[in-house]
Amino acid sequence: MHTPEHFRMDPAALQSLLAGHGAGELITATARGLLATLLPFVHDAGAGPHGALLGHLARNNDQWQLPVQGEAMVVLRGPDAYVSPQSYASKAEHGRVVPTWNYVTAHVYGELVVHDDPQWTRDLIERLTRHHEGPGPTAWQVSDAPAAFLAGQLKAIVGIEVRITRIQAKAKLSQNRPAADVDGVVHSGRPGLAPQLVWTAEHTNPRGVTGTLVTALAGMDVFIGVSAPDVITGDDVATMAADSIVFAMANPRPEVDPIDAAQHAAVVGTGRSDFANQINNVLAFPGVFRGLLDARSHRITEKMLLAAATALASTVTDDELNATYIVPSVFHPDVTTVVAAAVEKAARDEA
Repeated sequence: MHTPEHFRMDPAALQSLLAGHGAGELITATARGLLATLLPFVHDAGAGPHGALLGHLARNNDQWQLPVQGEAMVVLRGPDAYVSPQSYASKAEHGRVVPTWNYVTAHVYGELVVHDDPQWTRDLIERLTRHHEGPGPTAWQVSDAPAAFLAGQLKAIVGIEVRITRIQAKAKLSQNRPAADVDGVVHSGRPGLAPQLVWTAEHTNPRGVTGTLVTALAGMDVFIGVSAPDVITGDDVATMAADSIVFAMANPRPEVDPIDAAQHAAVVGTGRSDFANQINNVLAFPGVFRGLLDARSHRITEKMLLAAATALASTVTDDELNATYIVPSVFHPDVTTVVAAAVEKAARDEA
């Protein structure tokens, strides 16, 4: 992988990606050509000198049966996004800017080992489940499934292990851009703003704050990050107002370390399942669309979205509510039905 020096991922960021990625593409070269399968993996840092990625394939998938020519490769991905030149301060200065795509990725190479062993596979499924379900009283466990049903499911899969031999990792996050292009606050007085950024400036920065993200954070009540990893620190959170709220949504590596942020903020949420208050779009969209379909609505309004948010919040009872549990688990049994009913009612009221 072509990786200029300024895009090389530091070891801490790489470990965060390995621990918190969603799924990866297993790619193997075989006598039949290249084969690829998208799989959820769990990283076992203690397996061998470089760790291993553990996953499973369907028994009917030929990829595990065909001998691998050379190393296997797993492609892991972090956040990625289009970056418009309209967001660069230097566009107004000299115009010598072009669009780009920012991303975080790692190519993990290693020896592919097959585990056609029901106990090994069950242990893996339990690890994957704990990793993605997270803590909480409503988290699903493998033992919740009937034993006979589970045995049948385990027969249909085989375990795989990629024993890591080397990793190429890249975090292309505009490190080669001037600081003003990366850190500048969007404000209505900034020249050359695209129309969507004009709206953003007017609606999110009515006071016309300028400067960097860090200076703008001082005294604020809420930080919502949907950008890139490690753009602020725990010390920056400390400058916010008392009882502040931090939602650091960059995934797998948030804008601020959640542990550091929690030293100063009253509530911290991320997009990750291994930290408290996982904020995931799956909490909302199944119920929202179910409610819209039930109401035969042809539009989505702010009232419907507010109804969905209120219903979502209501699934956390007063007894359960605390700083580390302000939103329910994505597997909470009532989330979809409660949100759907609220959206349907709001849609019918507006019809």
